[in-house]
Amino acid sequence: MGSIKTKNMLSFHYPQSDEELAIQTVSNPDAYRILVDRHQEPLLNFIYHNYLRDYDQAADIVQEAFIRAYLKSDTFDQTKKWKTWLYTIAINCVKTFLMKPVAEPLDNFSIAGDILPDAQLEKTLISHKLFESLSLINKTHSIILELYYFQNLTYKEISAIIKIPVYSVKTRINYAEKMLRRFYIGD
Repeated sequence: MGSIKTKNMLSFHYPQSDEELAIQTVSNPDAYRILVDRHQEPLLNFIYHNYLRDYDQAADIVQEAFIRAYLKSDTFDQTKKWKTWLYTIAINCVKTFLMKPVAEPLDNFSIAGDILPDAQLEKTLISHKLFESLSLINKTHSIILELYYFQNLTYKEISAIIKIPVYSVKTRINYAEKMLRRFYIGD
């Protein structure tokens, strides 16, 4: 962990980058715990909203992705972003999962939720409308928007995950934004 000395010679520790932590993973399991803490929730949201729409399945995929990343940590290319590498592993886990035969559920049941306050209800409805609109556009475009806006990945990182040129990422984001606006606003 890096530190900065101040005038009073106090030491201020700043968080390590993902790549620095990934390098330490081999000798320090705590470094990997930090990576999991940083990326588990955003990755779970990404998998849930873009691929599975089933929280338990998405959580299983995320767990599998972190296990694979840990077991393959010695193959991580230190010149690349660790987050991009993790998301690539997670997408591959999703693809493997989706190719497996689907088992029929034993029973169908629903659990009635609590009644939400008006402000929370409105926020939830807006969120549902946004995700519904995202589901109406092409899956590739939806995923690119998710990576760019919700996961804060760069064009280059998205390019590496989706395996398309950077200029195509920019074009698809622009097109997807127009389509999303059309479905969300109703133009």
